[in-house]
Amino acid sequence: MEAKCRHDMKLQLKRIRNGDGAWIDSQDLMAKVAVEFFQKQFKQEADPINFELLNNVPAMVSTEQNLELCRFPSTEVVKGAVFALSGESASGPDGFSGILFQECWDIVGDDIYNILQVISRVVHDSLEKILPSLISSNQLGFVKGTSIFENILLTLEIVTDIRLRGKPANVVIKLDMAKAYDKVS
Repeated sequence: MEAKCRHDMKLQLKRIRNGDGAWIDSQDLMAKVAVEFFQKQFKQEADPINFELLNNVPAMVSTEQNLELCRFPSTEVVKGAVFALSGESASGPDGFSGILFQECWDIVGDDIYNILQVISRVVHDSLEKILPSLISSNQLGFVKGTSIFENILLTLEIVTDIRLRGKPANVVIKLDMAKAYDKVS
């Protein structure tokens, strides 16, 4: 859906382009096209019935790693996670800070499996061991010790360098990956 606005006293949508590329200027039709566009964006697709395509996806988690992730944590592992929590943070829905669990370990230690804050830390610790084997070396966003900002700086350097050379054969292509994430399933 593409739209054009006219800058008058009020911003008004004067026409939009429908999915077929035709311009629509009727207010009623514009509303209908806009509703259809967003209904299509957020519509649940049919549940897949053929999973043959998954045979082409390489296994990234070994059987041993999967078993380790599925294993119920021991008391020692949970205690380690409790004492690795930040004393001031309260990441659980109960609002209790990590220091409470650390100071009261003798009391809460037996019931610790009911505490979401601690269990999420245990899962985090388990995943942290195998994530490096799952994440591409090219991935910079949301990876500990890296920053997506490095990609922005690299892009600026490349564009600046291309301009300086002045060669007509240079091309920069920007791919918009937003469409991969704007559907809800």
